Amino acid sequence: MNQVREKLFSCLESLKKKTDFKPEVALVLGSGLGDYAEHIEVKETVDYKDLEGFPVSTVAGHKGRFVFGYIGSVPVVIMQGRVHAHSSDGTFRSKEADSHECSGGN
Repeated sequence: MNQVREKLFSCLESLKKKTDFKPEVALVLGSGLGDYAEHIEVKETVDYKDLEGFPVSTVAGHKGRFVFGYIGSVPVVIMQGRVHAHSSDGTFRSKEADSHECSGGN
């Protein structure tokens, strides 16, 4: 297994220890959109800093957390503040949510 894949699966295992929520759709919210996550039916949140090996968002205004909940009846995970290549090691992009086994596609 290559380094990126190993790191992704390590972070996924860390996340699975914190929640058993099963999203169908993943959203990545960046600048100006982060507050949208406050308007869904939030079930739980997990801060990036609490996930082993997961890069932390250093961009001002990005909360740096996963928000798990519902938009209507659809279970979602929202990245409230994405990790930028210039604010981490560049390993992660949108693969974080994809690795959380969302069925909504890329």
